[in-house]
Amino acid sequence: MNGLSRKLLWLLCLFPVLGILVLLPWGTSPLEQSLTVMDNTLVAPAQGECRDLFAIFYSGDSGWGFVEQQLSQPLNEHAISVLGVDTKAYFWNGRSPESAVADLSLLITRYREQWHKSHIWLIGYSFGANVLPSLIERLPAEDRSHVIALTLLGPTQDIFFEVELENYMHQSWLRTQAKRLRNAVLPVRHYDALPPLSSLQQQLPVVCYFGTAPSIHVADRSLCETTRLPPWIKATAYPGGHDFGGVFQPVATQMLHDIAPLLPSCHG
Repeated sequence: MNGLSRKLLWLLCLFPVLGILVLLPWGTSPLEQSLTVMDNTLVAPAQGECRDLFAIFYSGDSGWGFVEQQLSQPLNEHAISVLGVDTKAYFWNGRSPESAVADLSLLITRYREQWHKSHIWLIGYSFGANVLPSLIERLPAEDRSHVIALTLLGPTQDIFFEVELENYMHQSWLRTQAKRLRNAVLPVRHYDALPPLSSLQQQLPVVCYFGTAPSIHVADRSLCETTRLPPWIKATAYPGGHDFGGVFQPVATQMLHDIAPLLPSCHG
């Protein structure tokens, strides 16, 4: 076999491998492997407070990291258990909205029963804030009836159900190349973030938090600060950029303040 024949044979063997890397959800984690569980059901709420709820927090596309931990810890300290969904792992190679909704419904049902809580607080940061309205509008009525509020942290102006590779994502060489190849062959589709958010009017309260520092990229400008934001959504600005300048306590404090009037009263 001459050199040219060997190269052709090598290429023929390589194509199926590349096809597998591109088309299969290689590197995408199932729901259970994408969860961080911050269970605080044994902590008693402060006198006069009711904590008949837990939070489901969808992370930014960097994964469950420092921002999410810093915003969740104060909630946990106030007897609110948090389920953290690592969107980088979960949406790495894409999910259909229907698949993501089914998993969110599963989380709601499972942890309502396990933690004996009736109410759900949905929170999303960046990528997570972008996808949550689309998931809520597709939730079964029974699940949606338990969602009492949606908190959006730094949402941008478009939605996509697959993580796009960014320079700040530290991945292995193989995973990086597979992701680049996949997105070259199957470009990630983007959708306007406004329609699914607008559909939630009169369905549940929505609060939007954003940093006021200018974004380098226009695409990163928060939906919260645009004139497109529906007037029924409360928007609260903070110093700093997309990550609130690394100062999270005021944001978490305001989140707790905003959720308090929506909590059911405790009796007995």
